[in-house]
Amino acid sequence: MLAERTQIIAFFALIFGVYGMMIPFEHTADAYGYAAAMGRGELWSPHHLLYQPWTLALSQLWLWTGVEPIFLYSLMNSLAMVLSLLVVYVLLPQRIDRRWWIVVVAFCFAALRFGTENETYAWPLFFSLWGTERLMNGKGFLAAFLLAVAVLFHQIHLFWCLALCVYAWRTGRWQFKWFYLGLLASAAFVVYVYSELAVRQGYSLWMYATHDAQEGLVDFRWGPKAIALSLINLVRSFVQVHASTLALFDTPWILVFVLAGLLMGSGLLVGIKPRAFQKAMWNRPFVWVLLFQFAFAVFSQGNAEFMVMIPVLLVLEWAQQYRRQTHWPIVALGLGLALWNGATLLASKKLQASSFVVDRMSDLRQIDAQMESKPFVYVARDKVLLDNYMDYKKISIPNLEIWKAPGYGAQREEVNKVLLENHRNIPIFIDAKQVVGRQTRADWLGADRYNNWISDWAWDPSPIAGLKGWWVLRRKP
Repeated sequence: MLAERTQIIAFFALIFGVYGMMIPFEHTADAYGYAAAMGRGELWSPHHLLYQPWTLALSQLWLWTGVEPIFLYSLMNSLAMVLSLLVVYVLLPQRIDRRWWIVVVAFCFAALRFGTENETYAWPLFFSLWGTERLMNGKGFLAAFLLAVAVLFHQIHLFWCLALCVYAWRTGRWQFKWFYLGLLASAAFVVYVYSELAVRQGYSLWMYATHDAQEGLVDFRWGPKAIALSLINLVRSFVQVHASTLALFDTPWILVFVLAGLLMGSGLLVGIKPRAFQKAMWNRPFVWVLLFQFAFAVFSQGNAEFMVMIPVLLVLEWAQQYRRQTHWPIVALGLGLALWNGATLLASKKLQASSFVVDRMSDLRQIDAQMESKPFVYVARDKVLLDNYMDYKKISIPNLEIWKAPGYGAQREEVNKVLLENHRNIPIFIDAKQVVGRQTRADWLGADRYNNWISDWAWDPSPIAGLKGWWVLRRKP
């Protein structure tokens, strides 16, 4: 027994070590934003209330190492993802080789990305999984409390709670009476926490709890594009399919991807055994959670962040249905995912010697130096990333104004109106006259509007010496 426990500890420690090595050099806009807020001591964000104080408190244990704070924040998410995998290990049927199923989950791209980044999704996933495990073992009151903690870590997990309510109602109303009582008590606790913080921030309870939606930071729309993005990100939650990945196909990395593709293909082809639709599946909790979470992901424009739960839930359900006598397909699938997604992240780390955001800061400083203390504007497709990076790094360029580009957070008509009223003739810079292709979700949603806006105006190559690829607005003809 001791030897088996030692092996399990070593196994999860190894995954934690791999996650630590995969932490990126260049982070997302949200990651820099959270890090900047924590650096200023701003602890509370309504959409993910507990994330910043919890992460900041944990990282204090490691500040003596002198490591950059955002790396420590990301490492704490690695810990959360490994703890989530440990709960998945407990939930998986013992008749299967659970460690290889954990490899499948651990090396899905969603787990790798959000387990190695300063984002808000790993900790609530852990508490929701732990709460579900407790519920399935008859600890309803504790389960409800853990699920409430998950909601306080990120509001999206309210839908996990609702899904479990449906599951509990279908499978035995009074069997889960302590779960219902716990939910009522936990709901009161959550409302109390939000009420106290709302009063301190000068908001009403409703305005504070829905702050991000009220500020337009959460995009809710239904339509074909939302469905298409959701299906794309469903695939990308397992394997990274991105312009940066495709670029590696012209390098020796292609051999790794070919091998990974063969392993994943053979594992899926043999491992998935078609089964008739079973009525009993509606009496399993993860089916309901999967449906609720995916529906909300579609409703929120296919948001990739909300897909982090999908691989976990699908694997937990698939494992219950797995009836193959051999387990090598799961081994092949796990190795294939590890090769494909590991190669993608390792290659991107190698290529990040030249960081986009660092290069952009260098260009803006160069413009600022040659503008001789005159103000100028940069219309950016990634304003939030640049603002948050400058905030985190405490970079100041006093003469610079960064505007959101049309299609990327701004409306075409609003920007055009401001440009027409630019009586001071402040120089307006852009770094692309046309967005070609659809490399990101933002491009899918906004590239056409950006390109249409560009066509409203005439642009000249930047007069700044040595600055290629930049353009400056010519006066309206």
